Amino acid sequence: MDMFKKTVQASRWSLALCSVLQASFLCAQAIEDDVGLSYGMDAELRYDDNIFRSEAREVDSTILQASPFVKATLYNNGNTYQATYRLNYAEYFDSSEDSYDDHEFALNLNHRFASKHALAASVKHSLLTEQRGSGFSEEPNILVDDPDSFDVTVYDLTYFLGAPSADMRFEVSANRNEYDFDSSYVGDSRDYKANQFGALMRYRIGARTDLLLEYRNLDVSYDNIPRDFNGQPLSLDSNEDYYLAGVAWEMTAKTKGEARIGHSSRDYDDNDFSSSDLHWEVEVSWRPKTYSEVLLNTGRASLETYGSGLFINSQKHTLSWTHAWNSRLSSRLEAGITQDDYEESVRSDDQSHFQIGLSYELFNGLRLGTGYKYHENDSNFAVVDYEQNVFYVNTSIEL
Repeated sequence: MDMFKKTVQASRWSLALCSVLQASFLCAQAIEDDVGLSYGMDAELRYDDNIFRSEAREVDSTILQASPFVKATLYNNGNTYQATYRLNYAEYFDSSEDSYDDHEFALNLNHRFASKHALAASVKHSLLTEQRGSGFSEEPNILVDDPDSFDVTVYDLTYFLGAPSADMRFEVSANRNEYDFDSSYVGDSRDYKANQFGALMRYRIGARTDLLLEYRNLDVSYDNIPRDFNGQPLSLDSNEDYYLAGVAWEMTAKTKGEARIGHSSRDYDDNDFSSSDLHWEVEVSWRPKTYSEVLLNTGRASLETYGSGLFINSQKHTLSWTHAWNSRLSSRLEAGITQDDYEESVRSDDQSHFQIGLSYELFNGLRLGTGYKYHENDSNFAVVDYEQNVFYVNTSIEL
């Protein structure tokens, strides 16, 4: 039934996307501007020694994943309008019930009305699969016999006020995420909508340095009253405010970054719980050579819970190094840790990951790669402890 639903929904969105593509081409012909049509596929063959992410139920499998896509882009006087469709298919050779096919549809536009006014907007609809041992099946994964499917629709809108060369620029944004789960073990009690509104001011304080001041409001509302794994009602409707200040810089060709730090507070509509936390978002890039980059990401996020507690207070830190050994061969190293504390629950997770990969470009548009990934979760909830090793070879082509 889930597969039939996804097929029907995919067909409807495919028809809508085709209509948009056709309209784009007709519009392009009328105004004699450029249209770029590209298509390709990403494919990967991998061996995963723990597909359920579980110590108690370790199952390994070889997996073939293929992801073809088509993308149409209309260019009009420096503005871009884009429509994309991507299929993501995975075949589990040693666990056929975990095979899946997902679909993603997206529309994007970037339009500048005048030197001081611009707009970026997008809508993306995804028909996805929640693999066993992740999401809502993470804690009770021993009891779950099949993966579940869910839909996500994301709307993004950002209005830019101020010329790029102006000392003061403003950004006003709105975002809406809609989640619709098909889970047989949580029903529709976890369907929710998250609306975020924000305002950002950038003020130039140096030739290549901006001061940042930002406010965001996130409102999360569930369609029904969720229940925990004991069947007890758990009201999760909440409202969160962020007050942030920071700096964005590009001092030299070697160093650039953006850092925000401030305060966030989260309150719930139907209970007395409230949370107040230090919040930060940092991304720093260092290029000792033009062909080598070190990237640091660190930040805190409030995530919706999958069963324990009211929400996940998550801190993530990642360090990566990308290096081009010559015009065709490049490598990537990445390591990171994540600390997840489940508020109003005793659960706490410490995760670590490591990845190494090589990529070789045979010719323009065709790239081959190979690598290894390691992931470990160490929790005071023993049922979610696991170690996972993944070895892979992949290829990508775009024409």
